[in-house]
Amino acid sequence: PTLCTLRSDEKLGPVPTARTVVLRRVDREHRRVICHTDRRAGKIDELQAHPVASWLFYDGPAKLQLRITGRVSIHHDDQLADQQWAESALTSRRCYLAPQPPGQAADRPSPNLPEALRDRPPTEGESEAGRTNFAVLACVADRFEMLHLKHSGHRRAAFVWNAENSPPEMSWLEP
Repeated sequence: PTLCTLRSDEKLGPVPTARTVVLRRVDREHRRVICHTDRRAGKIDELQAHPVASWLFYDGPAKLQLRITGRVSIHHDDQLADQQWAESALTSRRCYLAPQPPGQAADRPSPNLPEALRDRPPTEGESEAGRTNFAVLACVADRFEMLHLKHSGHRRAAFVWNAENSPPEMSWLEP
């Protein structure tokens, strides 16, 4: 999926920023969409300033577009972060051992990995040093839109939650 946040710009104000992320979990019971990030990444500052996001999914074979919007919480030192860290593969944990923050300017191309781990995943013990940089983003959906593309006519619908434990209001939209 693509995760879209708002970055503050001195001249323009809030500016949409989009990046591809790895979907880590969908929690239907709590309407949460979850991904992982380095807590030094720019999206953390963006979400602290504007704790909302939009997710965009596309399934080509199904010809289905999905858009989810909602409030995002950042988890670093809590049960959700601990659980997601424990479930992460060592190859994924290696990313959080990066010596430099993601997005920082570099003089040349760099894998931003410790030299000893460039050609192998870390051991469980080695990976633990990355836990300090690990964060979980959990977006609670307040709006879900789907667009089903068909040659005979597209179909589009929206589901909106106005209260936490109420069923969503559904409406058809013109495609």
